Amino acid sequence: TPMIGNGLAIAQANSKLGKSSAEAIIIGFLMTLTISFVVAMLTPGAEMTSQVIARGDPNILDLGVAVFSAIAAAYALARPTIVGAVAGVAIATALVPPLCSVGISLAYGEYEVAVGAAILFIINVVAIILGAAITFRLMGVTAKAAAKGQQRWVYRTVGSLILTVFVLAIPLERRLEESIRRGKPQPNTYPLTVAVMEDLTNFIDASPRVELVAAGRSIRDTQRVRVVISSTDLLPYSYANDLADAVRSSLQDEETVVSVHCLREAWLDYSYMFDVADSLKEVFEEYPKITLAAAGRSSTASIDSELTLIFNNPDPLPEELRDNIASVVAEGVADKRVSVNFLTLDPSGLDFASVQTAKETVEEYFGESLKVEVIAYGRPIATHEGFDIVAVLSSQIGIPLSTLNDVGQVLQENLGDDFKVKAFGMIDPWQPPEEEPIDDTVLE
Repeated sequence: TPMIGNGLAIAQANSKLGKSSAEAIIIGFLMTLTISFVVAMLTPGAEMTSQVIARGDPNILDLGVAVFSAIAAAYALARPTIVGAVAGVAIATALVPPLCSVGISLAYGEYEVAVGAAILFIINVVAIILGAAITFRLMGVTAKAAAKGQQRWVYRTVGSLILTVFVLAIPLERRLEESIRRGKPQPNTYPLTVAVMEDLTNFIDASPRVELVAAGRSIRDTQRVRVVISSTDLLPYSYANDLADAVRSSLQDEETVVSVHCLREAWLDYSYMFDVADSLKEVFEEYPKITLAAAGRSSTASIDSELTLIFNNPDPLPEELRDNIASVVAEGVADKRVSVNFLTLDPSGLDFASVQTAKETVEEYFGESLKVEVIAYGRPIATHEGFDIVAVLSSQIGIPLSTLNDVGQVLQENLGDDFKVKAFGMIDPWQPPEEEPIDDTVLE
């Protein structure tokens, strides 16, 4: 092979052989790169495989593989009793895959993968040439004498190759350390082709409340396709059957087994509260004592479309105000199923020590296992009759009713038996941003 020929040229100080071998390497490089690029461009609906992607993430171990491949190939060529094809196979497996990965990655616009595969190809070429040269020298396959000009050519060539190895070895070593830290990813599925994914996406997009989560072929059985979707509504089984038929039609394979898994969304997006916050402020202008403390889904809500608004006010909310609030929120919510519930608390009359005790009790109860905060605290107005105090807790996940009852009992014990306390949980609620105090100091 040309790489082994270069190694032999260095071992024998034969610059003419080195030049012809280098020309053969360049021609082979350009042909392989062009063919792989054209084939990738002409292959419709294909995806980059995991093998191509893997070539784009080389590390220092690949350098060692290339060196030992070169040693084995050079040894096989130097021994007439060993079949020479072994050397060709060893070299081809080290050079052709990364170079084809470069062409395929360029065709798909994955330039980062292309750079990594190019580095792997270069390091393999250099390592094979050096490994072959060292092997030939150790086995005595050298020239009897060499002119000074030929010796200078050997020194320059070997020096350039060694410098290239050191320059590329640094990022390869760092990539190995990074790979060890993050671990080797193991895919659960093989990707579907671009054409199949487009057909699948078009089918799902026809249902506005359905989203595609994941799709791919099983790594254990390539005749099985798994599709995971999410929906805000309960879907009929006929939808899964229709989706499976669409996938089989796109694959043009009626024997493919398509399993469809549906995840029902268990939360609402409260980002719309930021959009309606200004409108709510206008509604509250006539009621300066009323403030909105939080908005979100209760931990114990029977359905995920219940929106609870927490207000601080010493009196019950006027019916007109409740209607205006519900109207404003309804206009800003994309999901028209949302129903609005109101919880009004009166924080006045409760001392600071009581509030601090409640916060410390909740923090101690849950510890570091779950981040729970007291976001509202006061006497309930017109709701939750029989309770003296309601503590509204915020968490990233729903708190079970039994846990909320237990928290209420603990709060009641810490605050004193004179208070009957109820803990009310909310899942990641929206809270209005705190307004910075205005410095009205007169400037001199």
